[in-house]
Amino acid sequence: LVTVNYLLRSVESIDDRKGEWTVQLTFRQSWTDERLQFNHSRISYLSLPGNYEARIWKPDTFFKEARGGRHNQLLQSNHLIRVYPDGTVLYSTHISLTLSCPMGFRHYPFDRQICQISLASCK
Repeated sequence: LVTVNYLLRSVESIDDRKGEWTVQLTFRQSWTDERLQFNHSRISYLSLPGNYEARIWKPDTFFKEARGGRHNQLLQSNHLIRVYPDGTVLYSTHISLTLSCPMGFRHYPFDRQICQISLASCK
C-alpha cells in the first residue's frame, strides 16, 4: 500500500495551443518496508542521504498526463528519504512537470478548462 500526496507549488505556464500546462510540485509517497525496521527508543526517524535513493525499493508511480518533467536540483538534490522505526518510508521530492490538458474553446469566453493531475503505477 502506497500513500501519495502532492502540493501544487505553482502553475508556471499554460499553453492553450499545445494543450498543456507546466507546474511545480512537492510530491510525496509513503509505504512500509519491513526490511527497514529498527529498534531504538531515542530515534524518531532516520534521514537517509540522497545517494541511498537507488538502494531502497520505491514504487513505480508515474503521472498519466505527463509530457515531460524534471527533478528540481538548482543547488542540491531535492529528495527527502525518511525511515521510521516501524519500517515506514517517506519519500519526498520537488519536481516540475509539463502535463497535457485538452482545452476546448467552443463557448469562448464562457468555457471552462479542467486540467487533471492523475497518478498510476506501471505494475
